[in-house]
Amino acid sequence: KTIVTQHYSVAINPKVNGDDYIVGNQDNDAFSKVDGVWYAVAQGDGIESAINYNNPNIRYATNQNGTITRSDAGFKNELNGDYGLTPTGISFHHYMELDRVNPSILYLNADKGGSDPTGIYKITDNGTALTSELLDSGNPIHKFNTHNNSIMGISDNNIIRKIPTDGSAVTSITGAQNLGTGIDIESIDFNASNTDIIYLSTKGYNAKKVFKSIDGGANFTNITGSLPDVIINKILYKQGTSPEILFVATNIGVY
Repeated sequence: KTIVTQHYSVAINPKVNGDDYIVGNQDNDAFSKVDGVWYAVAQGDGIESAINYNNPNIRYATNQNGTITRSDAGFKNELNGDYGLTPTGISFHHYMELDRVNPSILYLNADKGGSDPTGIYKITDNGTALTSELLDSGNPIHKFNTHNNSIMGISDNNIIRKIPTDGSAVTSITGAQNLGTGIDIESIDFNASNTDIIYLSTKGYNAKKVFKSIDGGANFTNITGSLPDVIINKILYKQGTSPEILFVATNIGVY
């Protein structure tokens, strides 16, 4: 069960079929569930949330300003957590992911623009403080996904940025600019074992909802099939499956 309110995000512990939750609630702070009890997290607008998959007591929540708050007790009686960090350039509607290899590393997109920095923040939690490093500086990243040592993010004009998490050279992928007139990317995922395989979902209402590339993003094929014309908010590829399994979160449910 979750708190009934205006959820922006819900995080679970993917390693356990248990009762660990933390939810970001727009206009209503955040709530974290520990041992069957919900605890409030002071956020204002609660936006993103995450649970360390090796230690579910370590949890993170962000607010509308992009402030990341960390707790090592699941926010149990820790309204303001242990410590936090406020990177600049974070939009109200931002996104956060835990590193798939090291859960003490998080990624946060910066796309506010203007005089603020843009790119992907790599946030490191050393147990006493959060520190940040800006990857792909100068390129606004709107939505992104990360696997192994790579991030793929959506930048302006349907450009995909392939960003190594070690700070090495970034690749700009332009094949999605040929999806068709008026078609814009909404979200992205990719195969962790073969980054030439990329999946996209598109914005708004149109007959071309889901695309796949097998050549690293040089070309994309429409694989929408019988999926109805609904708003897709996020696409996820289930890693290591044969045949391939994709999930799309839409305004009316998950397909």
